[in-house]
Amino acid sequence: MKGADENELHAMSMITVNAEGHAVMSRVHKPGSGKRSVLILRPADREEWLSAGNIGAARAMLQLCPADEIVAAPK
Repeated sequence: MKGADENELHAMSMITVNAEGHAVMSRVHKPGSGKRSVLILRPADREEWLSAGNIGAARAMLQLCPADEIVAAPK
């Protein structure tokens, strides 16, 4: 993407998904607050995500990582 001055622009966003009931991510927030997690996109899905031609293909990637693929430990 280029700006009005033709310099390249870089943009990012953090997409969150519902994490209610997820074995790891639902424990991150305080009791009673919304359970949500940042979407973790698999490296293999990067190009498809960036070039998704239809909303259905993009929505299919809005899934939480399986709990067994996430490592979480207290500091």
